[in-house]
Amino acid sequence: MKLKQILISLLYVITMLVLTVSCNYIEEPDISIEVRVSELSEEEFEHVGTYGLDNPSINDFRKFTFNLEMNHSDKIIRKIDLSSFWMDMWNKQIDSIDDNDRYWFGKSHSQDNDSENFAIYYREFVFYANGLSKEEIIKAYNSSIFTISWETIKGLKVENDYIVGDLIEFVYEF
Repeated sequence: MKLKQILISLLYVITMLVLTVSCNYIEEPDISIEVRVSELSEEEFEHVGTYGLDNPSINDFRKFTFNLEMNHSDKIIRKIDLSSFWMDMWNKQIDSIDDNDRYWFGKSHSQDNDSENFAIYYREFVFYANGLSKEEIIKAYNSSIFTISWETIKGLKVENDYIVGDLIEFVYEF
């Protein structure tokens, strides 16, 4: 009899614990942000026009990649705030380091429809990096800020600001 009471009490405690934890669960979106500066492959370098440069080499160029992906359920409303001309602005920022034309070429795409449960922002460009330090590249993008915010159907609001310069990962040796 005593064992039966202990088992019932234990089952009650476990049930209450499971209910408490499951009721307090807050669903969050899956957010992935990648900002990389990397070397060019031989194939990528073949597409780089080098007219007007003295003895250009593959090591004179780098690739800047920005990839933002956000996935979520129907229970979340998202808002990603990037300047409407963010792509042009980022091109100008690499040129602003020493007032030289460093932006070479690039591509981008985005998909952020309210009716879908995901958003993608992608930007990739090649730039002339000869003579630049990591610190100069980071500093050029420290003024680029974007905001990701989201709200649950229960009313929980979350907003995070990101500084592009803080997110840059260099995937090569200087």
